[in-house]
Amino acid sequence: MPEAPSKDTTDDHSGGVITGFGFGSAVAGVIAVVAVVLAAMVWSGHRSEAGERAYQTRVLRAAADWADVLININKDTVEAGMQKLREGTVGQLNADFDSAVQPYRDLVQRLQARTTGQIDSVAIESLYHPPPGPDGRPAPA
Repeated sequence: MPEAPSKDTTDDHSGGVITGFGFGSAVAGVIAVVAVVLAAMVWSGHRSEAGERAYQTRVLRAAADWADVLININKDTVEAGMQKLREGTVGQLNADFDSAVQPYRDLVQRLQARTTGQIDSVAIESLYHPPPGPDGRPAPA
């Protein structure tokens, strides 16, 4: 009967010590996980910023359209202009639109205004106001 090969009881690894390759693999794994998390955070922030910019662009476009209608309105186009503005309203403004713009409509017709204008640019100005502290006073700068 052939003899079974004998097992060598001396290992290259003594007592569970991590080799250089094992340690390098662990460090590379941690770096990869951190890189994936960081990339996800950057991507999420970018998407959020892009969404906010798209919203602000729509707001600016609507404001410019309204301002353009109001600037170029005259006694002959006041009804058509008010109808165009009303079509762009929703909610409480839509419900109260006629009563809200009636003084402006009357003024344009009474003055028989004939104005024309042009909008060169629009912008959103924002101010940062820190939230108040727990005692209701403004937070220190």
